[in-house]
Amino acid sequence: ASMGASVVVPGGQTMNPSAGDIRAAIASTGAARAIVLPNNENVVLAAQQAAAGLATDVRVLPSRSIPEGVAALIAFSPEATLDENVEMMQAAAAAVYSGEVTLAARSTRLGGVDVLQGQPIVIIDGELELATRTVAEAVRGCVAIMLAACDGTLVTLYVGAGENQLAASELADELSAEFEIEVELVDGGQPHYPYLIGVE
Repeated sequence: ASMGASVVVPGGQTMNPSAGDIRAAIASTGAARAIVLPNNENVVLAAQQAAAGLATDVRVLPSRSIPEGVAALIAFSPEATLDENVEMMQAAAAAVYSGEVTLAARSTRLGGVDVLQGQPIVIIDGELELATRTVAEAVRGCVAIMLAACDGTLVTLYVGAGENQLAASELADELSAEFEIEVELVDGGQPHYPYLIGVE
């Protein structure tokens, strides 16, 4: 909202918004044109269904994560046409590599990785990559894997609800020094994910 979004539809893990929720949000803007950022691959279809048949000219930009959605918002220009904005925003979202640090809901083995219930795990672009002892180790491992896979110049850490802000700031400083890269810290406040990570 602080970056110019007209409406933010509540959602999250296990509580994805419905097509009706998204349709109501679009209608509430009263706009002739709208761009919808699902920010979750499980919400893209609902957003597309919501856009069908509306008088509003709606474009669904299939952002799969919050870091992708934020990058798309930054790329928006009030002076550009709808088509130009969609093109710029899609390019910005596509340039973001997304990672998640969360806690395992149950003990399991996925993709050759043994995971214990409650253990910090790293998911990158939807794939389990790592299980660690601490959340800080998970963040460091996630950033290392992502930077090895792309030539990013900026790491953004979205800090989840309940995380210690001082510890997060210290972690950001350590990552910046270790990887010699700019690290931006954002108070995301998201539940279930101690950290969401974007590299671009």
